Amino acid sequence: HQLSGSIAYTVLDKKNSYLGFQIAAYHQQVNNMILSIPTKNVFIWSIQNVGQNKINGLEAIASFSQDLGKGFSIQALANYTYQESRDYSDPNSPTYKHIIAYSPKHMLNVDLTFLFKVVGTRFSMHACSERYALNQNVPQNIVDGFYTLDWSLFSNFKLDKNNSIKFQLNFKNITNESYAYVKNYVMPGRQVQFTFVYAFI
Repeated sequence: HQLSGSIAYTVLDKKNSYLGFQIAAYHQQVNNMILSIPTKNVFIWSIQNVGQNKINGLEAIASFSQDLGKGFSIQALANYTYQESRDYSDPNSPTYKHIIAYSPKHMLNVDLTFLFKVVGTRFSMHACSERYALNQNVPQNIVDGFYTLDWSLFSNFKLDKNNSIKFQLNFKNITNESYAYVKNYVMPGRQVQFTFVYAFI
């Protein structure tokens, strides 16, 4: 069962400029929620049933674009989510009203893109607040929050009407942040990815 509502407001909407905001709030109630979480390591998972799960959340989005002329443009997007997902199954349970495992309260994504004709560069940030590795919200179950910064270069251009080339160079986690989605399983540090695509009709 879900109840939600949203409101959008456009501050600026011209030929070369756009600035808009959107806010959405929601309440969800899930009966017999099936939850799968890693217990010993990422290869051994436990399947649990949460009899009654209630979720309250708020999402805010801001988007901006500006054509600077002579083939230059800039785009920005920010997305923030606040969410509380709690167990309301059994008042006598030690996890009653506790936050569901691996459910962060705060998440933030920010993208900033600069474009020049068919070439572009993008800076991205992803941030996640602390979570709990199990449904019991005690200090020993805390998984630390983290943030990552990425940078990419990309291009997409046509050789002719039937052939096109696309490439992208990604620099992931450029600050070499040590973080984990799953407790005790550290994600990769700084890394580079290259993608090349040749398409033809």
